[in-house]
Amino acid sequence: MKFKKFVSGLLACAMVVTSVFTGNVTTAKAEGPAVRTVTPEDAVGTYNFDGTLGDGVALWQKGMTAYTGGSEVYEQGKTDFPEDKAVRTQAKYGLKLPHQNLGSNYTVSFWVKSNVAKITTNHNVLTLGHHDPQKWLGLAGNNNNTSLKLWSNSADGDVQYGWTTYQTPTFPQGEWKMVTIAQSGTKLSFYMNGKAQTLSNVGANGVAEILNGANANIYLAANYWDPTVDVTFDDVNVYNKELSAVQVYA
Repeated sequence: MKFKKFVSGLLACAMVVTSVFTGNVTTAKAEGPAVRTVTPEDAVGTYNFDGTLGDGVALWQKGMTAYTGGSEVYEQGKTDFPEDKAVRTQAKYGLKLPHQNLGSNYTVSFWVKSNVAKITTNHNVLTLGHHDPQKWLGLAGNNNNTSLKLWSNSADGDVQYGWTTYQTPTFPQGEWKMVTIAQSGTKLSFYMNGKAQTLSNVGANGVAEILNGANANIYLAANYWDPTVDVTFDDVNVYNKELSAVQVYA
């Protein structure tokens, strides 16, 4: 679920394999156990996609309507373990998660891999919020290159936030990335692989409270205006609170 825990698990597996196949006794200076300030039980939703979508998750498409063209497709997840599966959208459908109007404080975290060289401009990997009236935050293709853009078009009452791009992280084809978005009030935090990213263009009013309001939903690989994208998702976690940088990386 968290980046450091995932990487530590991979390193531990690598150490075991080395010991078995070389016959050598491997010793390592292990890092002391981290203080667990958040656990999977703290999440309001956890979706591993190990052969099923999970309760309440729906296939979704452009126009914010249910996809009826068939069943979802699974493939190998972010690890090499045979039982680890992930769901691939195939540019046919996205996913709607069963969490609406989480409020002023939330965290959405997931692993994602692009299956194409470039995500088409404005086609979303993630959409938070609602399209009418527009109050949303998206992670979308960025000018047809190998990066994404974290952007928004929102209003809260009389405060207009306008079309704003906050970050443009790289997103190469075939690489698993852990994406985490956390918000507390008008303070937004964005992480890639557990590392906080600097946000640009944040004004004095901060960022609109995207999931605080009517019809504020969480969509993966879908938005109202554009076709879906071909990406693969694994290990999605949703919290009704803002996780700290330490909790995201732990």
